[in-house]
Amino acid sequence: MAAYQELLGHYAKFTMEIGRAHADRRGWDYDWGEWSAVLVRVSLVAPNDVVTAIDEFGHAVDGFLEQVARRTDPLRNPLSPEEFHAAKQEPAQAQIRLVNAIRRSLGNDRGLPFQIGG
Repeated sequence: MAAYQELLGHYAKFTMEIGRAHADRRGWDYDWGEWSAVLVRVSLVAPNDVVTAIDEFGHAVDGFLEQVARRTDPLRNPLSPEEFHAAKQEPAQAQIRLVNAIRRSLGNDRGLPFQIGG
């Protein structure tokens, strides 16, 4: 559970940090080594269906980062709030699938229909 919390916590933190950078037209920084490390840690304890959902989530996050961090510069060419929100849709859906896979692995069959946080 702690590994799952850490993974989703990192996602929420860097998503908010990048969003604020675009809104405030400023730079940002994040410890991507720690993000990679938490992906590895959670994959060590998660059952296969959760690991599959983590992999899908990671790919969606990478696509999000391509749009909001690699192709754009919040200092010179920030995304509008609407553009940032649109970029978050794929990882948001992947997060829902991941959370529901985690919940199922913990014996909770009731899935969440929407994203909370991040």
